[in-house]
Amino acid sequence: MIRYIVIIALFLSINNCFSQDSTYVFHNRTHFDNIKTNDIRLGIGINHTFYSEIGYAKHLSNIGDTGYFSRGYYVAVEWLPKSPNFTDVYAIKVGYEVSAFLLHLGMETKYQTDFDETDFVVTPKIGFGLFSYVSLSYGYTISTNKSPFENVSKNQFSLIFNIPVRKRTR
Repeated sequence: MIRYIVIIALFLSINNCFSQDSTYVFHNRTHFDNIKTNDIRLGIGINHTFYSEIGYAKHLSNIGDTGYFSRGYYVAVEWLPKSPNFTDVYAIKVGYEVSAFLLHLGMETKYQTDFDETDFVVTPKIGFGLFSYVSLSYGYTISTNKSPFENVSKNQFSLIFNIPVRKRTR
């Protein structure tokens, strides 16, 4: 007799689970807006000496009830100006970056030259970001040619501004 009561209770509970109104499950879903932007990238920094950069960036931002997330890639030209002991160094770089809340992570590859020496470097970055528009980060430069430039340090600090020129919501 107890066996039949357990089977009936089990059947009723399983039936009750599958007969629930499905709108309850989706009622608590969070809302996100996806925003794509094409940006002008402007940056300044310290890499043993002052440097500046200008470029183009593309970002996808997700802004919602639970926070903010952004990811994007960029192409930029970098210039380390000549000082009394050093020559100008120019670089072309490509990178990828992500931001979540205030955390900003990035990875860039860079081809540097002073038209006598060349170097290819990889720079992982970590720092603080305000959405995808402003970031302050530290990067550690890994050289493939034994760091031929005296004015290029392994440690890099940068302040980057991404200025949207075209924005669309998807």
